[in-house]
Amino acid sequence: SPAASQPPTAPAPSTVTFSVSGVSAALPADETVLEAAEGAGVEIPYACRAGTCGACVVKLLQGEVTMEVESGLAPADKAQGYVLACQAKGTGTPLVVEA
Repeated sequence: SPAASQPPTAPAPSTVTFSVSGVSAALPADETVLEAAEGAGVEIPYACRAGTCGACVVKLLQGEVTMEVESGLAPADKAQGYVLACQAKGTGTPLVVEA
């Protein structure tokens, strides 16, 4: 449903900025970084969309995300700030990802 129909008490969606593309997009709480990228015309490679293959790994430059499944993300990559775009959802703060 369009954002205009939400009651004024609803939390505003966060935003995600794709640093390489120079594009920003709304990031509703129930949408992943990959879905926001697709909606904004930013290409992030992907395959499984389930968090297991690791094709959609991107570096999170700013903000915090939650990931339901992260078996496709190597612990060393996670430690360096990488996330799985198909699983990463915002926590209400603006995100910046390298894509």
